[in-house]
Amino acid sequence: MSGRRRISTNAVSQLLAQAGVLALNLVASPVIVHGLGLEAYGLLVLVGITTNYFGFVELGLGRATIQLLAHHRARGEASELRAVFWTSTFAYLALSVVGALALVATAPLMVEHVLAISPPLVPTALRAFVIGGAGLVVAMQRDVASSVATAMERFDLVSRVTLGVGAVQTAVNVGLVLGGASLVGVMLGGLAVQTGALLIYWALAFKLVPDLGPPRGSPEKLRGLLRFGGYVTVSQIVAPLLVHVEKILIGAFATVEQLPYYALPYNLAWALTSVPTSLGNVIYPAMARLLAQDDHAGVRETFRSATRLIYVVVLGPVVLLLVYAPQILTAWMGIAFAARASTCLRLLSVAVLVNVLAWPAYQLLHAAGRADRTARFHLLELLIHVPLSIVLISRAGVVGAALAWLLRVVLDTGLLLRAAAPVAGLSVWSLARECLGRGTFAALALFPIAVAGRIWFSAGGRVETVALLGVLGFVYVLPAAWLGLSAADRSAVLVAVKSVVPGSRPAAAGP
Repeated sequence: MSGRRRISTNAVSQLLAQAGVLALNLVASPVIVHGLGLEAYGLLVLVGITTNYFGFVELGLGRATIQLLAHHRARGEASELRAVFWTSTFAYLALSVVGALALVATAPLMVEHVLAISPPLVPTALRAFVIGGAGLVVAMQRDVASSVATAMERFDLVSRVTLGVGAVQTAVNVGLVLGGASLVGVMLGGLAVQTGALLIYWALAFKLVPDLGPPRGSPEKLRGLLRFGGYVTVSQIVAPLLVHVEKILIGAFATVEQLPYYALPYNLAWALTSVPTSLGNVIYPAMARLLAQDDHAGVRETFRSATRLIYVVVLGPVVLLLVYAPQILTAWMGIAFAARASTCLRLLSVAVLVNVLAWPAYQLLHAAGRADRTARFHLLELLIHVPLSIVLISRAGVVGAALAWLLRVVLDTGLLLRAAAPVAGLSVWSLARECLGRGTFAALALFPIAVAGRIWFSAGGRVETVALLGVLGFVYVLPAAWLGLSAADRSAVLVAVKSVVPGSRPAAAGP
């Protein structure tokens, strides 16, 4: 399989899996929110954010592991690959236990002094953080187990596991809520599902590399992982704050009950990142492989194509969210919720579009070993973002939080593109012209079609809203995205789609 076709096929496979999981989550969210209640759901969000943040204890070894596994695989160094895997596994286990203990130890401070949680929910909150600590250990072991399939670019297998686990997780959450389970019960169900995912990824690792054992670490490999992961660690400490600090600040400077008016629009806007997430997962090991093979032309074309594809695919849905935010939220969560969350959704949609433009740049810098650049950028952004968020949240609540996030990602994207373009042998101006110009023109030319649907929107009609959005997807989003792609990108997408559709035969690989 050629490089372009391999990347495109892997990206489509990941996209279908991510889209399936996101669709399940969107359908299940109203059930979970109304079943748990606003405050309990807000607490669930905060526990998830805090647990993810304590994942910084992995010290950047995750991305370092994938890069080194891909590097050794490209050069046929089987013994080196095994040493990296087991060294990372042992290090992850030790670090995750430390992180879990730290999370549990700081939980009383968070619950009793930082977050505005009502007294009856305090015992539940403390138990939830303990479960979150156990989940951190499981999640970190799952990540290192899945790194084998990721580094070997077997995203067909990763996608199947992602979709299957996502479906089971959604079914378990909804079933528990409908059965009257509390927040603790829902979290225990999630922990059980993620433990199952860990076992599946372990089985896949040994299937892909049958001679992966026996377990044996290497101090030399640990030093190599830590050297690469040092700057990544800075980003992993700071990046979760940059992504989620406004949610914590809403809970601290406003009330936890207001958080759903930000968190749910954020989740809806973040659903647009399915394509960027799929491509990011795919191009990181691919770029590491291409750089190991000194294929700089391949790196440049991968970077350019990924940026263009992300932009044209996300732009159309963002336009629809800008035009139809009140109608969508009314159909999804009710008219009272929509009245307080529509502006937030619009701001966050634009922010997501700006943010994802920088994802290929971020992947390229890390694949090239330039994690120091992203670490410095994140530290600079943190110094600006936190005080700005406090000011805006204090004055404008959840709308201020959304505006602060938008301003931060504008800065982030500018810095990353400026740093990564020369690595790929491009200028920022040429990258913008080749990747954004065509897609912007197509979206603007077809914009009257997007607006025309407002005539048929009925207030609160969930089925009608979904149907009309589906129609607009076919008559506006898809044509705008297709016209925004280059001829080579279109060919690669067609081949990729044929490769993952059952019963179809992909065309012969192109250059």
